[in-house]
Amino acid sequence: MSVPHHKPICQLIKLKPKTVAKYKSLHGGFWLRVSFALEPHYIVGSGCSSHYHPPLDLLTATFKYTGDYEKDMQGIAEDKGTQRWWKVTDGMQESLNESATGSGGEVTWWTELEEIFKAELA
Repeated sequence: MSVPHHKPICQLIKLKPKTVAKYKSLHGGFWLRVSFALEPHYIVGSGCSSHYHPPLDLLTATFKYTGDYEKDMQGIAEDKGTQRWWKVTDGMQESLNESATGSGGEVTWWTELEEIFKAELA
């Protein structure tokens, strides 16, 4: 039996400066419905985390993933609770991807970053 390969995902987006406090507050009470939508779509390990860099208004999201990425992202996008969450949070963000219109759109809202180094330490 093989062990599933966990792919680390790191994404980047701009956060509108005037929305930082509200955005942080929303994530302090992260919607349980959205959390439940992530579980069956192979978001694994320690779950998701976000980090904010105020000088450039950049927000990162990181998570470990295993499975069929495109299929699972589509499944998450079809979840009604996730769609409601995106309606609240998308207006607080600015995509770095030209012609992106929002989460769940044809052009990805968050920019996925290339992993260039990884050390698995015991």
